[in-house]
This record gives sequence, structure tokens and C-alpha cells, in this order.
Amino acid sequence: MGAEDKAIECEICKEWFHTGCADLTDNEYEVLSTHKIGTIHWYCATCNVKSVELLRLVFGLQHRLQKSEHETASLKRKTHAKFSKLDSEYEAVSEDLKTLNQLECGPMPNVMVALPNIGGALCSTPQSLADAHY
Repeated sequence: MGAEDKAIECEICKEWFHTGCADLTDNEYEVLSTHKIGTIHWYCATCNVKSVELLRLVFGLQHRLQKSEHETASLKRKTHAKFSKLDSEYEAVSEDLKTLNQLECGPMPNVMVALPNIGGALCSTPQSLADAHY
């Protein structure tokens, strides 16, 4: 290319193209050659196709990432709710067991013992343990 030739550089591949080869009018060339860097971009035909494919890929990945983040947040909320429910159910069962133990065994300190011949738990005082025959 000569110094007098009108040409433009592709911002991606850095190759130079005659305005006629790049199918640019004189008006388009003037606009592109006088713009501030970063405000108007020009890519050759090959890079333009590749950049469109790349942008589609990037936007697709952004969409998939946002969807994954939304699903992850939803799963976190559901998991938290289930753990909260389990915690409250555990507390309720624990309180029920304490109440049952107090009702069956009375106010004195007792020991829960499983007797093989009865097949269940029995509240026993030290005296009843001494009386039991295994």
C-alpha cells in the first residue's frame, strides 16, 4: 500500500485493507479514520464473523451463569428452610422425650435401661435395678 492509498486497519487481526477491497465509501472511511479511539470499531469481514460468534458465545455463557446462580440461590433457600424445619422438629421431639421421661420416671434421677426379657425401655431406680434378675 502506498502512502496515498486509503486503507483501514482491522482492530482484531491488525491487517490493513484498501477501502475499495473493504467495500468502504469515502464518507465511511472519513468517519472511521477521524473517530476517537474506542468509540467506533471496524473489523474486516473475517474478524467480524468471528467476533459475532464470540459475542454470541459470551452472551450464552452469561445467560447460563445467571440461570445457574439463580438455581443455586433457590436451592440454598430450600435447603435452609428444610434444615430449619428439621431443627424445629428435632427440638420438639427432644422436648417430647424429656416430658415422657419425666412422666414415666418421676422427679427423682433415673436411668433408662433396656431389659431383654421385657423388650423395651424401663425407668429404673437403683433399688429396682437391684431387684431385677437378668
